[in-house]
Amino acid sequence: MQSTANGKGMPGRAIFRQQKKLLRVMKLTSFLLFVVLMQVSAGSYEQTVSLHQKDVDLGSVFKKITRQTGYTFLYNDKVLTKARSIDINVSDMPLEDALKLCFAGQPLEYSILNKTVVSGPG
Repeated sequence: MQSTANGKGMPGRAIFRQQKKLLRVMKLTSFLLFVVLMQVSAGSYEQTVSLHQKDVDLGSVFKKITRQTGYTFLYNDKVLTKARSIDINVSDMPLEDALKLCFAGQPLEYSILNKTVVSGPG
């Protein structure tokens, strides 16, 4: 007769298979929970800005955005002098949407790297 691991008639292999299956289910559950939490976390970190200015240069707008969001701007002053003044009136707008408005019709383009907005000739 075959010996049992727990004395209740269940062979050791069956217990091992159950433990392996349980471990696999626990890993999958942990992974799914992690993914869901990261999605919630990513959505809450979206930066918003409020700007209400008329006929202002981009440098001034960049300074206000830096104060509100902590993002820094990297640009060349000579290139920025070629930009037109803008009128901007936004409240609680996502940063990327506000930047699209700021750069619309400008001879410049931008990209966001971590918490730095890099601007250059378009």
